[in-house]
Amino acid sequence: MDLRQALALFEAALAVPAAQRRAHVATAAAGDDALFANVMALLDAHEASDGFLEPAAAPAAPRELGPYRLIEPLGQGGMGQVWLAERRDGRFEQRVAIKIFASLLGDPDALRRAERERQFLAWLEHPHIARVLDGGSTDAGQPYVVMEYVAGERIDRWCRSRALDPRARVLLFLQVLDAVDAVHRALIIHRDLKPGNILVDTDGRARLLDFGIAKSLDARITGATRTGLMPLTPEYASPEQLLDRPLTTACDLYALGLLLDELLTGHARHAGIPVAELARHIADAPPPALVARADAAALGLA
Repeated sequence: MDLRQALALFEAALAVPAAQRRAHVATAAAGDDALFANVMALLDAHEASDGFLEPAAAPAAPRELGPYRLIEPLGQGGMGQVWLAERRDGRFEQRVAIKIFASLLGDPDALRRAERERQFLAWLEHPHIARVLDGGSTDAGQPYVVMEYVAGERIDRWCRSRALDPRARVLLFLQVLDAVDAVHRALIIHRDLKPGNILVDTDGRARLLDFGIAKSLDARITGATRTGLMPLTPEYASPEQLLDRPLTTACDLYALGLLLDELLTGHARHAGIPVAELARHIADAPPPALVARADAAALGLA
């Protein structure tokens, strides 16, 4: 499979109405199963690219998962849905976030993704990482992960709405660095660091979320990777991710650099760049000075 061909087809599919994209990609792939699978993975990631907790459609009716009652949807994308829920079983009363993975009954890949995410989060006890609490499968065979509910706001929106000065933004970013350091010490790569996966809670603490495409760097979890292009958020992906090359913790460090750049300028560096051109743009176009890109109003300096 040609990676440029996949990115070009992904770009073209974005111009097609969402309901028609799968058929469009299938026709354009013309029987190339690897091309079809990788473009659909990119489209799934794009649907979820605003982050882990974004507005979603209203629920049709209340539902339950074991001791948890689903209250309202918090977000949805190609990887599944996230719901606000509460546990009421006579022993505990607490609000949680439940991530329900999109899958068909018995889908082994979805089951592996859910189990990996539960295991990754179980290894990570850190004040700036949302904790895992429980997990299981729905009656329809959809795996789910129960996590600590973080009532908060995306880190970029938190900074804008409070017009934080650059020093305050850097101090908040240092909390994110501390969380990612803990992730890397556990020999895990997050692979999807972006503003939508980092919330700031009501106490002003940054909280890292969503380990749905994380990767283990050792042998504790087998089958954590597959051949072909992995799901990613193109605007925050490292060159290695865009070029489908072996990954190290450096891909997270690259995403952290983009995050800091965005927090200090008020703009996402790669916004608006066609996906098929991103890898070349990163290699050939040196970034302009931060001061030249800073939005004084967004930083509270105007």
